[in-house]
Amino acid sequence: MTFYPFRKLLGASGRVRAWRALGADIGANVTIGPRVTMRFPDRVSIKQGSSLGGRVNVDSWAPISIGANVLMNGDIDLLSAQHDVDSPDFVGDARGIVIGDYVWLPLGIKIMPGVSIGRCAVVGTGSIVTSDVEPYAVVAGNPARLVKKRAEVDFVYVPSDL
Repeated sequence: MTFYPFRKLLGASGRVRAWRALGADIGANVTIGPRVTMRFPDRVSIKQGSSLGGRVNVDSWAPISIGANVLMNGDIDLLSAQHDVDSPDFVGDARGIVIGDYVWLPLGIKIMPGVSIGRCAVVGTGSIVTSDVEPYAVVAGNPARLVKKRAEVDFVYVPSDL
């Protein structure tokens, strides 16, 4: 689903059905905006209640797992591959990405290969995440660093319902 006008014309439920038809494992009550793109959708898993809006690039050379009730607001790159800059052959390095339940990724974020973001974590706008993020952590910067811990409560919101 490369062309934006067609993705927009499909509507919210049509986009979810189309991505499923292309192999993505998408749970119930998930919203996917028209500017979301996925490379190799058969390597993408999105659990129930999550919302991907704005421009989200899911570059899944390796498996990418997005948990339940995750909120992504836009201009986000999930990058599961890169090249070894020291390799004479410029060999590729593909590693999966795991995003836990109730994670919030606002704007302008890049998640690099092999990163796991723990349950209920928040990544600050404009951050580049190069290493794992602990559950309930709030990280920001380039590279993203711990800013504070989020309240360890049982979150119940469903971003796709907001």
